[in-house]
Amino acid sequence: MKRNLLALVVLSLMVLFLVAPAFADDGAAPLVGCAIGGFVLLVSLGLWGYMMFWVYKDTQARGENSLLWLLIIFFTGLIGLVIYLVVRKKE
Repeated sequence: MKRNLLALVVLSLMVLFLVAPAFADDGAAPLVGCAIGGFVLLVSLGLWGYMMFWVYKDTQARGENSLLWLLIIFFTGLIGLVIYLVVRKKE
């Protein structure tokens, strides 16, 4: 599943970068920039959501306060994930 998702992301980026020069000649460079920016935004939000889902499930499995860690990850993002990985209980 992860390999398929990674392949889809890489393929989508390749298509965007291959198509971008064709639109740049027509004065559509801002449109291409918005498309690439929108794609990066969607990927970032997807990773953030997956990160929150993973931490929530991991804290439930370890018997920790799942809601607290979910809120920490929601407000701090990657920094909160690093903190969680350092302070979480060992299996």
